[in-house]
Amino acid sequence: MRWLAVVLMVLVAACSASGPAGRPRGPAAPAGGTVAGRVVSQRSDGSGRTPVAGQRVGAFREAIIPGKPVQHPPKPVAASVTGADGSFRLDGLSPGRYFITVVDTGLAVPGQWVRVTASRGSRVLLIHCTDCPGLL
Repeated sequence: MRWLAVVLMVLVAACSASGPAGRPRGPAAPAGGTVAGRVVSQRSDGSGRTPVAGQRVGAFREAIIPGKPVQHPPKPVAASVTGADGSFRLDGLSPGRYFITVVDTGLAVPGQWVRVTASRGSRVLLIHCTDCPGLL
């Protein structure tokens, strides 16, 4: 019976050290009202990943189609420019859903919807595919 207790403790420890489907957990979500993340470039097979610096990232209330010219683009609720490591941070967001994407730079990056609450922010990885047709 003692070995069963040991096995259960090991299983509980293993499950708490990983996320869904046994994948390691990523960084903790930022504080409420904040979206933090990175912009990277990589090939479609995931190789050649490099950070992308100097890109303007915005939080929008509606989706923006990457790489498509828009006559009257919406203004972002919040914006930030990526650092040398591709990181960005959007602070002061009210609770709600936001579409996060790269804007005004010509880099086609599919955006992502995130939810921000008063107590929990969100983390995003925006990927520019360097060899995907239609997203160059």
